[in-house]
Amino acid sequence: MIEWIGEQDFRIDGTEFACCPPGRTVESTADRLMLQKGRWAVQAYEQLVGRLAPQRVLELGVLEGGSVALLALLARPEKLVAVDISPGPLPALEQFVERRSLGDAVSVHFGVDQADREALAEIVAGEFSGAELDLIIDDASHNLDRSRASFDALFPTLRPGGRSRTGPGRTPRSRSGPIKRR
Repeated sequence: MIEWIGEQDFRIDGTEFACCPPGRTVESTADRLMLQKGRWAVQAYEQLVGRLAPQRVLELGVLEGGSVALLALLARPEKLVAVDISPGPLPALEQFVERRSLGDAVSVHFGVDQADREALAEIVAGEFSGAELDLIIDDASHNLDRSRASFDALFPTLRPGGRSRTGPGRTPRSRSGPIKRR
C-alpha cells in the first residue's frame, strides 16, 4: 500500500508524505503531509496496522497531521480520533480530511493535554459511544508522567487483543513495541 518515492518520501493513494528527522519540521500541505518519523517507523506502523486491522483508533499527538493522515489511509478505520495539546487547527489536515470525505471517520481535538484524564475519558466516551478501542498510539509529549497518566486513563478502554503503543521511539534501536491487552 505504501509506495516509496524516495529515501524518506512515500505516497499512499495519491497523497504524499515526508519523513523528517527529530527536531526538524516541514510544514504540511494538503498534498504533502509531514511525519516526524523515520522510514523504519512508518514501516512499523504499516506492519502493526496490517496485523491488527484496527477500526477504532485513538492517537495522542498530532504535530503537522501526517500521522493522522497516515493512519486514516493505512487502516481505513471506522473511527480515528486524535488529540493534541496545541491550539490547532491544522489547515493541511483539515483539507486532507475534507478532500477524502473523512469527516465522519476522522476527528481531531486540540487544546487537550494528554495527562488530562477527565478530558480523555470524555472524548473517548463521546467519540466512540462506549465501544472498546483497537489501537491507542501515544506519540505526544514523550514525557513519562504524561504518558503514564494517559495510559492509565485509556488502557481500560482497549479491547482484549487491542494494542497500546508509545512512540515509536526516535531511532530504530529505541523502538517500543505495542502493549497487548489480554
